Amino acid sequence: MVSSGVYDAEKHANLAPMKWLDQDFKGVEAALVKWAEWCATARECQFRTMISTAPEGPSPSSVLTKVKDMLNTAYLGYDGTPVTVNSLSTNEPGIWPYEYLVQRIRTYLYEQSSWTSLESLFRNLERSQTIGSSRSFKNDDDNDDDDDGDDIVKLDSRLATSGPALYAPLLPYLTSYVSYAIYCGDIVDSKGETTQDLFNLTVQAAQSVSPNFASLTPAYSLRSLCHNWKSRAVERLPQPMTKKPKNIVLVIGNTADPATPYESAQRLASSAFFGAQARLVKFDAAGHSSRAAESTCIDGVLSNYVNGNPPADKGNDEEDVVCATTLASFPPSGGTSIDSGAPRMGRQLANNVSLIIAALVGITMFMC
Repeated sequence: MVSSGVYDAEKHANLAPMKWLDQDFKGVEAALVKWAEWCATARECQFRTMISTAPEGPSPSSVLTKVKDMLNTAYLGYDGTPVTVNSLSTNEPGIWPYEYLVQRIRTYLYEQSSWTSLESLFRNLERSQTIGSSRSFKNDDDNDDDDDGDDIVKLDSRLATSGPALYAPLLPYLTSYVSYAIYCGDIVDSKGETTQDLFNLTVQAAQSVSPNFASLTPAYSLRSLCHNWKSRAVERLPQPMTKKPKNIVLVIGNTADPATPYESAQRLASSAFFGAQARLVKFDAAGHSSRAAESTCIDGVLSNYVNGNPPADKGNDEEDVVCATTLASFPPSGGTSIDSGAPRMGRQLANNVSLIIAALVGITMFMC
């Protein structure tokens, strides 16, 4: 069994969702840092020339500072104009609501293959904020026949066809209560948490963990409604979770996963849970799960594992293996690196292995 992109089901089963929402955005901030490191040196990132024209380019910290300045401008500049489908379909991110803009950024951080799209968004945002936008929002029922279309573009095709489409930001009229019923129905009973508590904890998370993304909680997180959701499932996750898997589980955690932080993988593989029945792989990469970036190291570990050769257990709660991406820009952050000498098995086999990934810790516990 392979568990990659680990969701902390033990916390889900024992804590009110808002009590650990600070976990949601740790990886998003880390992924943004990884993107800035790439942009500071990559020729593909034209955004870097807007920051520094020096031959060596800007530093990653300069890129981050520029991004944060633009987000601050977007937050302070949004005038509260009602959002319509057409307004979100313009190539003028400078007039997008702050929350929608930040959610689009978060979406592009799910896969490294989307980083050039994020770079393009930031260039458009810089241009829009610099020259200002004279275009006003148009209602959905407006006639567009007299419009030259120069400023109108379809939402990025990647969000409509493949890849990050799974994580595309949902507009309010597309929001379904089905997701809330499934998520909130499986949590612990409410202990009197209020909407005021939710906002207080959101502010706390923004101040201490994620200044750029924590504000998304009220609008985009499933956690935002659970304190008012009265129904609960008849059968819920057990409390506490003490079962050990029968077979060794390969647990892979990305250091900059925008959906499931590395700490969740580390916790699952610790002595408190799977212990000696787990092998922890620390993947020094941005994106959600081990499929988010190319890595011959990850491919090698997976190939060996499915052939009955899991990594050796170091006997502690730290990583047993550290893997890097195939991009030279992202070296391992520590530990023992594995450079598999075996032939590259290809992403198809890696993807096939990933199909059996249990993203929920609870699933992993009861299937092994």
